[in-house]
Amino acid sequence: MSTRRDFLRRGKEALPVGVASLFLATGVNTASAEVETVGNLLGQLPKNIVYSKSNEGIWKGKSGSHVPTVSLQGGEGRIVTTHGMSPKHYIVRHTLLSDEGEVLFGHTFACDDDKAASEFDGSKVKSGKVYYALSFCNKHDLWLAEVRV
Repeated sequence: MSTRRDFLRRGKEALPVGVASLFLATGVNTASAEVETVGNLLGQLPKNIVYSKSNEGIWKGKSGSHVPTVSLQGGEGRIVTTHGMSPKHYIVRHTLLSDEGEVLFGHTFACDDDKAASEFDGSKVKSGKVYYALSFCNKHDLWLAEVRV
């Protein structure tokens, strides 16, 4: 059985073509937060790398506080994860991706931030397209929500 760590250990040569450039652009240290996020590749990835509301995997029952939600109002966008923030357990990062895997926005949180809420330039989001919002928890891994505008 493949694990997230096995996948990352194999390095960029294990990535499907097109994702390798995202890996190289974001660097080795952000691989777990951004490389595995390209939604249309989920079926090609080993299990238990990316979680969602419909795929809680080993974190059954955790989607409610880990899956991010996206709202758009006017030219402003907002990603929220309803997860508590403490030094031992917190949301580390929000990322917004296009359906091609382009990183449109990213925000890294500190464990002592009040909440996991981030704002982005909504003008980058185009009507009729699919986007992917990611929320990375330091204990419960990477969570994905598909956003249709």
